[in-house]
This record gives sequence, structure tokens and C-alpha cells, in this order.
Amino acid sequence: DKEVPVPVGIYVVGYDIPIGTYTIICNKGSSYIRVADMYNKTVLSEAVSKGERIGKIDLKYGYTVEICTNPVVFAPYKGLGF
Repeated sequence: DKEVPVPVGIYVVGYDIPIGTYTIICNKGSSYIRVADMYNKTVLSEAVSKGERIGKIDLKYGYTVEICTNPVVFAPYKGLGF
């Protein structure tokens, strides 16, 4: 259950990032995040500012994750917190 900083760059799920369900947190400035499936169809395209998060994203084998502008933090998705 650890949080992992992910630098600006393009990553492949199943190789650079483990398959799984994540929360993505922006801790610095703002960042743009794009997730595409193995056919390059956009699954997620979102800009987030410091303190904002993407609550739940399922990353499947072969997806690409592009982080632009500033690094973000990936954490395992923990549900709604009840």
C-alpha cells in the first residue's frame, strides 16, 4: 500500500507500471495525464492541479500512461474509505 512518485514521461502498463487499480495524486503544480489502451484509444485525458486526485483508474496490460508538466503520485485504490 505504498505511494510511488511517477516522473514526467510515457510508461507502459505491465512493464513500467504494474497492472492494477490506482488513485493518481498531484502534489506539485499541475499535471496532465493521458491513459491510452493498446490501440492508442484514449481511456483518460485529464489535467489536475496541486492537491487534486483522480480517484480511480484501472490500468490494464499494454495501456500507456503519459505524465506531462509535473510528476504525480500513484497509490493503490482503496475504495471510498468507509
